[in-house]
Parts: sequence; structure tokens; C-alpha cells
Amino acid sequence: MKKSTRTAFIYFRYIFPIIAMTAMVCVMFVPAYRFVTADTGVNKAISLWTLLGNSWDQVRDYLFGGGTQEAVVADFSWTVLAVIILFALLFIVGAVSAVYAAVSAFRYFADGCRESRARALFITLVPNRIVLCVYHALTLPVFLFPIILPSFYDGILNYHVELSYASFDMAIIASLLYAASVVIIAVSSGYEKEAERNLFIRRKPFEDQEYDEEEEQYEEQKKSHDPYEEMAEKARQEQAERIIRLLNRQTENDTKEEDK
Repeated sequence: MKKSTRTAFIYFRYIFPIIAMTAMVCVMFVPAYRFVTADTGVNKAISLWTLLGNSWDQVRDYLFGGGTQEAVVADFSWTVLAVIILFALLFIVGAVSAVYAAVSAFRYFADGCRESRARALFITLVPNRIVLCVYHALTLPVFLFPIILPSFYDGILNYHVELSYASFDMAIIASLLYAASVVIIAVSSGYEKEAERNLFIRRKPFEDQEYDEEEEQYEEQKKSHDPYEEMAEKARQEQAERIIRLLNRQTENDTKEEDK
């Protein structure tokens, strides 16, 4: 791959998760879900966005509308309300992670890939690509809401509701978009290292390197001036000399015996 193409792919790698999450938002508006009940039969197809909005309005009005409440219905309403809030927050965090990664990367590239407080903060929050992929995956749980909602009706209200699809489950589209982001991130990893545009590179601080060098020099000087080390070295040399003298004497004796 050419250098220019490789660089363009690296930039595309940070843009694509934003594109994917924008596409996920668009998918939420596709009327893909039908609910079947004993009272209403097969309902018309609605989108995930509409389902979230209707569920939010209904449980909020029941909990805070001021009317008489039944315990079981209140439990159902609180459960649905909590799940909607949780899934919405997770999606926001996932979307923000994609934007944050892209902005941090483009600033890092524009600054000549030099160290900065912004990059240090990014590495602290996102230490590697696996963690980044985990952040991006937080956009997926909201697409499970149509699947788990019937279980809330059955388990809490004891009212059977079935889910069918007008086309197919939009969670499949969201999962494919996420999988594509993961693949692009993995493929781009090698290109980023070759092009020296690796936002996740770990550099040892200069102060630590200087300290390590000074400590190493100090240890070497300490060893060279250690009196015990000098005494031990002197004893080893004397022992080696005695062994050499003994070997020389043995050699001379052997030579004399051979001459006789």
C-alpha cells in the first residue's frame, strides 16, 4: 500500500466509527417491529425510536401523572424507565468515545505526533484499542430493547406479548456496523505503527530515562569503589595465581620424570 493511501486509511479508520454510529441512529427510525397481543392482535410496524418514545411517555405519565397506581404496574414502569435511561446513557457514551478518539487522533497528527497533555489524558482513559472497541460497543444495548420488552410484560405484568419483524431485526445492522469498525481498527493498527501515527504508542518519560541512567552509573561507581568487592576480587586473583603456580610445578615434575 502506498504511503498516501496508508495515511488516508488511517484517517478513515477514525472517521468510520462516527459514520457507523450515525448510521445506527438512522436505523432507529426504520419501522421494523410489530407487537402481537391478545387484545389488539398484530399492531402496525414501528421503529425503535418510536417504541422508545412511546414507552418513555407511558411509564413516565403513569409514575408521575398523579393517578392511582398499582404495585405491579409501578414495578413494570420503573423497570422500563430505568432500562431506557441506562441504554440511552450507554449509547451516548459509545458515540462520544468515537468522536473523542477522532478529535484526539487528528490533533495528535496535526501536532507532529508529539507528546501533549491531551494525548496523555486520552491514553489514561483509553489505554489501548481493545478498550476503545469496548467503548464503541456501548452503542449496541439500546437495540436489544424491543427484544427484552416482551419479557417485562410476561415476567412482571403476566401479560403475554410477542415480537415479530416487519423486515428483520435492526440489531443485526447495528452489530454489522460495529463489527466493521472493529475490523478497520484492527487492520489500521499495523499501518499506524509503520507510518508512526500511532495514537496508542507508549513512550517512557524522559525524566524516568535520565533517572535510570544516573542510577545505573551510580551503581557501577558504587561497585567499582566497594572495598568488599575489591577485597573479594583480590582474593580471587591470588587464588588463581596459586592454582597456576601449582599447575606449572606439576608440569615441571612430569617433564623431569619423563626425562629420567
